[in-house]
Amino acid sequence: MHERVFAREGGGMPVGDATVRLHEAIDLVAGIDVSEVPTADGLGELLEELTRCLRRLDFEFHRLLRSFEARGDHVPLGYRTAKQWCRDRLRMGDAAAATSLKLGRVLIDMPGVSSRWAAGDLGAEHAGAIAKVRTEETREAFGEWEGWLAQQAVDLDMRGLRKVLAKWRLQVDPDSGEPDRIEQDRDAHVSATFQGAVVIDGLLDAIGGAAFKTVFDGIVEELFKADWTEAKTRLGREPLSSELARTPAQRRADALVVMAQRAHVANPSAAARIRPLVVVVSGLDALAGGLAELWNETPLSARQLARILESDPDLERYVYGPGQVPIAYNERHRFFTGKLRRAIQVRDRHCTARGCDRPAEYCDIDHIEAVTAGGRTRPDNGRVACNPDNRARPHRRFHGDPDP
Repeated sequence: MHERVFAREGGGMPVGDATVRLHEAIDLVAGIDVSEVPTADGLGELLEELTRCLRRLDFEFHRLLRSFEARGDHVPLGYRTAKQWCRDRLRMGDAAAATSLKLGRVLIDMPGVSSRWAAGDLGAEHAGAIAKVRTEETREAFGEWEGWLAQQAVDLDMRGLRKVLAKWRLQVDPDSGEPDRIEQDRDAHVSATFQGAVVIDGLLDAIGGAAFKTVFDGIVEELFKADWTEAKTRLGREPLSSELARTPAQRRADALVVMAQRAHVANPSAAARIRPLVVVVSGLDALAGGLAELWNETPLSARQLARILESDPDLERYVYGPGQVPIAYNERHRFFTGKLRRAIQVRDRHCTARGCDRPAEYCDIDHIEAVTAGGRTRPDNGRVACNPDNRARPHRRFHGDPDP
């Protein structure tokens, strides 16, 4: 029987040998006794290294899948398309098969991403996000910036990468019709089922969505605090999330009802207009970039910003000095309040604990150096911290804290 060969630079290896060795390596990992990894750091380092291995393996899967499709190997196997083969032989869903095939096709145009992915420095999620900004309009610039974008994927978390990609897209293609298309395509559907339940579905543009989400998220947070207080009173201790009266999905549904009830009882003529906050960072780098942001970090095109300014918005101005430190605030207060609190919220945007992205408006402003230890209530000693992470100090690590 002819042995298939898996060819790579520097020679080849029979497919059978390669897969056998791969299974043997997985068996070695499966044989790890967690009790023999005594420290959290030890187990954490193991998981980090396993993630790199998984990413490397995932890259090879996409590389081989691209070759499989390009050579038309699905045809002699009885399938009209590679997607059909993936669904049948790999048991992949339609969306997963289409995404994997599409990502495999563009790898040849992303050498920087491919090399970092092959090394395990980034994964399919990062590569897919970068691939989405490669359009007909950005193709030429993408070739020049692709290596830099790959480095951003290595250096940033997914939240930061998506923000960089959105800004890059607007910088390279400022006349992109994407924001206008979304605004033109905005819609909402509210329909009743035969049992009387109501189904809601919709799409809002960035500006309208920010106005809606600001109010909606505030009500969800309000309901969460009520559920937490009720559970704590009922149990006599700090509750687990699973012990709250409502699930997150139920709170979101109830928040829509609360929004409707409050709108019904409000006097429309006296109600204040809801305006999204546009954060314009003033500095040499920002001025050269020329982009503005909504409070939720959504970058705005010049056209979107003009529409906001035409609506007679309420404007707030904060000036930051070196190191993103708000300038000229009173230092004698025990608590971060007023404009000082707002300035730190605008600067940090979300909880600064590592791995947490809870929006700043639902967080505390925490003293980095405690007041009891001589810490001052001033901008450079304040940071946004959500209540659970604030309570978890000193065991919780924040951005800027040294690694152990």
